[in-house]
Amino acid sequence: MIRPIAIAAALAAVGALAGGCLAGDGSVNTRKKLVLADYFPHHRTRQHDGRLGSWQQSRTAEMSKARKTYFNYNPDLVGADGKHQLAATVYPLVGMQSDLDPDYQEFQILQAKVAHIDGFVVEWVLPGRQTSPGHPIPWGQP
Repeated sequence: MIRPIAIAAALAAVGALAGGCLAGDGSVNTRKKLVLADYFPHHRTRQHDGRLGSWQQSRTAEMSKARKTYFNYNPDLVGADGKHQLAATVYPLVGMQSDLDPDYQEFQILQAKVAHIDGFVVEWVLPGRQTSPGHPIPWGQP
C-alpha cells in the first residue's frame, strides 16, 4: 500500500529537484543536483529495542491466486547458515540492525556520504499507527 505521507514527501523532493534543472529562460542550470534518499526507519532488534519491528511479518494474501497465501517471517529463527529469518527481499550485509541504534545510524550516514547522497527524506509512523500524537492514520484500518 502506498502511504500518502510517502507520496507527499516524494513529490516535494521531486519538485525541489525539477525546479533546479532549467533556468527561467529555458537554458540548463549548471547548479549541482541535490541527491536525496528515502529513509523509512522501521527495523528494530530485541537486543537494542526489546522488539523486532518490521524484521518480523505475518501476512495473508487470501485474494491471491498464488499457492502460498500465508507468510510468516520470524527473526528469532536462525538457519544453519547463521542468518535470521527476516522479512526482507535481500539479507543485509551487516546483518539484523536497529534503525534506532546511534552507531548504526552513523554507519548509514557515512555510507550515504561515500555514495554522494546529500540528505534523507525520513518517513515515520508513531506507535498506534499515528503520524502525530492524537491523529490516527485513516487508511488501512477496518
